[in-house]
Amino acid sequence: MSISCLKNLKFVSFTVLLAILNISLHHSVAGAKTRNTKTRNNIVRAKSAMLKTSTERTWQNLPQQLESSKIKQTIPLTQQTLIANSFGGRASWYGPGFHGRLTANGEVYDQNAMTAAHPSLGFGTKVKVTNLDNGRSVIVRINDRGPYAGGRVIDLSAAAARSLNMIHSGVAPVEVTILER
Repeated sequence: MSISCLKNLKFVSFTVLLAILNISLHHSVAGAKTRNTKTRNNIVRAKSAMLKTSTERTWQNLPQQLESSKIKQTIPLTQQTLIANSFGGRASWYGPGFHGRLTANGEVYDQNAMTAAHPSLGFGTKVKVTNLDNGRSVIVRINDRGPYAGGRVIDLSAAAARSLNMIHSGVAPVEVTILER
């Protein structure tokens, strides 16, 4: 039985139960004007229990072959709207302490590759980073998440930082232009 069938079964069962409960409550409330509050509360409690039991019974009768590990659901991703092709800020770099460790996308970090970390750009996105202090530019591929230091917009590999001549300063004002997603 597919997910959509299960969802439809649940929806129909729930709708029918609500309709029955609604009709019963309206009939009971109309006749309950002469009854005291205690009796009315007992009726509502009994009907709520009946609804709960009926719903539990519906789910208990589902086929046993359904296992959560076998249920697959496709969630469509909405296309993100690109607001700007470029943005500016401060860049930093990371290298020796992370060389050989896994990046956020699962590949091994190579401080000698032209890569970078960004908090939200998709893995594999290529960006052009321009050092605004000296005009030097480099193209890097996003393969990690970061930077985690405040006020930074991108974390570059050691090779990219070397190309931008920012190894010694550690940080530099940059413009980042998205080339390819």
